[in-house]
Amino acid sequence: MKKVLAVCGSPRVSGNTAFLLRTMVEDLVAAGGDAKFLMLSNLSIEDCNGCLICEETDCTGDCSINDDMQKTVIPELLSTDALILGTPSYFDLPSAQLKRFMDRTNMILSKLTNKSLALGIVVTGQSEIPSLKATCEAVRNYCRICHMKESRKSPILVIARDVGDASKNLEAIKSVKALGRNLAGIK
Repeated sequence: MKKVLAVCGSPRVSGNTAFLLRTMVEDLVAAGGDAKFLMLSNLSIEDCNGCLICEETDCTGDCSINDDMQKTVIPELLSTDALILGTPSYFDLPSAQLKRFMDRTNMILSKLTNKSLALGIVVTGQSEIPSLKATCEAVRNYCRICHMKESRKSPILVIARDVGDASKNLEAIKSVKALGRNLAGIK
């Protein structure tokens, strides 16, 4: 069984993206799996300042910024087997929280590319499916650079116009649970 880390890039702690990722983690834990949920907006993570210390040390973990990215996120990321990235779609792009996460993982890029993490992507938004697909492609570009391997159950794209819409979307709930179980290796 694989360890799964769900990283939520939504600024809304009780939003649709957070609901779907929490539902998936709860399902995995109930099935005996090892899963963790990280809400990026609850952490103190600074923007990359472009100092390039990480590049000078071959992206093996050095960073000039000492925040929750170093203390919490990187250790979790390096100890997981599978990663689910969740984000709302803003202007056909991932949220600022998820983009900040992606930028800051440059400090461990060489370690990430060697891990070849299993991957799932969940995108929610008020727009139509083409907008969600564009956001998904932006996240995929990052994941390709990191040599992550996307699950056949991914991506999950969910139109959710109002807070709470995802909790009423039984197909989306079923899909995130299936994605989580696929990544964890649970039937």
